[in-house]
Amino acid sequence: MSDATQPAQWYADPTGRHQHRYWDGTQWTDQVADNQVTSTDPPLMPGAGAPPATGKPTPAGPRRAAGRVFSGLAAAGGLVLVVGAFLPAFILVDRQYGYISDGRDGQLMLPVGLAIIVLAILLAVGILPRWGAFFVVAAGGVAALVAVADVIDVQDTVDQSRGLIDSGPAMWVCAAGGATAMVFALLAYFKPETPTAA
Repeated sequence: MSDATQPAQWYADPTGRHQHRYWDGTQWTDQVADNQVTSTDPPLMPGAGAPPATGKPTPAGPRRAAGRVFSGLAAAGGLVLVVGAFLPAFILVDRQYGYISDGRDGQLMLPVGLAIIVLAILLAVGILPRWGAFFVVAAGGVAALVAVADVIDVQDTVDQSRGLIDSGPAMWVCAAGGATAMVFALLAYFKPETPTAA
């Protein structure tokens, strides 16, 4: 194990159990990669030497997947959007019928929220490349901008109604969900899971 003839990097797994295994310059580690996704598996190779001089390294090693925690939090932002799609945008106070609530842009927020959830999960498990986080950023940004525009529009309506209309929580919830998805998708891109040697 002390034969350090090859530089530290990813090589074909000498056990054959995985596509790649990390050589730290002095020994094989438990860091392995299959289909560009990293995991751990003990080498179980006492006495195994360095990769052969003719062994070809994997120059880039496994792909750096998007951060799972941040991707999961971006998915939570999508879930907040889905919830916001079912909340009232404003409440009309009617003396005869009581309160009548009205949704706004729920038909947009529901599919956008579901798309964010799916994309963020695909990022978290490594199926979608790390740059796919920008799809989540774009979807979250659109949802947040539409929600903010609705907040302004509904607030104007509330101001003109002289107390007959109250604003509901939908737009604020959707703005928060879109912004959450956007921020955490960016963090997932810029703070990826780095394959490291043990």
